[in-house]
Amino acid sequence: MAVYEYENNVSLKPYAKEYLKKLKTNGVKLAIATANSEKYYIPCLKKYKILDYFDHIYDVSKTNGGKESPDIYLNILKDMGFKASEVAVFEDIPRAIKTAKDAGFYVVAVDDITEVDDINLKKELADLFIESFESLL
Repeated sequence: MAVYEYENNVSLKPYAKEYLKKLKTNGVKLAIATANSEKYYIPCLKKYKILDYFDHIYDVSKTNGGKESPDIYLNILKDMGFKASEVAVFEDIPRAIKTAKDAGFYVVAVDDITEVDDINLKKELADLFIESFESLL
């Protein structure tokens, strides 16, 4: 059922594709750090024709621990050759926002309808809070 949902019903956040396209057009290196497994995210990324936007994709199967551990973010840095201070992490879950922030990243908290009770916490934890990617276009 979950695979079906990701293939058919999971949608991108509003203006996310436009923002990703803008970044890619400007030569920004992009990576995904996800708690999902490949069988979920690959069909979704293909459906929205954004799979090729990303230089690296890391899921928790490639690291020790989930997003409560900075390993997933730190592995991306290692493979892409960046320092944490040179990277912006976009997250919509408070525990992942905190993890990335504690690891030294600039963190943008993204509003999400499934996390409405955590808006104030997200604002407190992150460097920037956005309600929509439209504000970054």
